[in-house]
Amino acid sequence: MPHACREASVTDTPAPYIAVAFLSALFLLVAGLQAEGLLW
Repeated sequence: MPHACREASVTDTPAPYIAVAFLSALFLLVAGLQAEGLLW
C-alpha cells in the first residue's frame, strides 16, 4: 500500500489546500473576466 502512505503524507501538509485555493481563485478570476467580456 505505498500509494495510500503517499496520499496520507501529502494530506498532512497544507500545500495541496493552498494549491487548490490558488487554482480556484485563478479560475474565478478568469471566469469573471470572461463574463465581463475582457478576454473572449
